[in-house]
Formats: sequence, structure tokens, C-alpha cells
Amino acid sequence: MNYRRGLQRLYVLMVLCWIAFVLLATQSGRWKPWPAAYNSEWDIESMTPIASSSAVSEKPTDPKWTVTPEQYLRRYARQQNQRSYIVRWSWVAGLSIIPPLLTYFLLFYITPWIYRGFAPTHT
Repeated sequence: MNYRRGLQRLYVLMVLCWIAFVLLATQSGRWKPWPAAYNSEWDIESMTPIASSSAVSEKPTDPKWTVTPEQYLRRYARQQNQRSYIVRWSWVAGLSIIPPLLTYFLLFYITPWIYRGFAPTHT
């Protein structure tokens, strides 16, 4: 009987259950292990409005380069959503992959190495 192979198969089943748990818990919104989104640009630095410069050129602006505040805010919100999406999925991937890999290494490489250290030597 090969105990190592049997334990590895059992471990594969446990890892699949762990990955399913992490995906279900994070995607249902019950568990949010990633850090809360904070943006330093949201801090108020001054209560006085920014005055436009009088040294602005008199040239007419090209409409393709002008951006309305609404367009800017929509683009900025889209970029923030993309960043938070990447952060969330990197946390989910890390939590579902790294602990099982470390545990596998510990159980099937480190523990047998320690056990072999206590085995009597045959001379």
C-alpha cells in the first residue's frame, strides 16, 4: 500500500474544496481579505478654489483634446474599478494557490525529510 500516493490524492481533494471555498466566499461578498480602497487624491488640501491662470494662451482649443469634468470623472471611475478588480482577483488567486502550495511542500517534502532524520542508519 502506498500511503504517500493516497495522502496526495486526499490532499488534492482538500485543495479543490479550499479553492471552491475561497471563490464562493470572496465572490459572494461575505469575505473581503483585500485592503480597503483608499486614494490620497480624495483628501482635501485646500478650501479655496483653484483660480485659472491669466497666462492662458488665446489659441482656440482643439475639441478632441478637451475633456469635460463629467468625462474625466467617468474615465477616472473606470480606471479605479479596473484597479480594484485586479487587486481583488490577485488576492483571490493568492489565497487559493499559495497556502495549498506551502502546505504541500511542508507535508510531502519537509515532514518526510525530518522523519528520515530520526530513522536508524544501517552500517
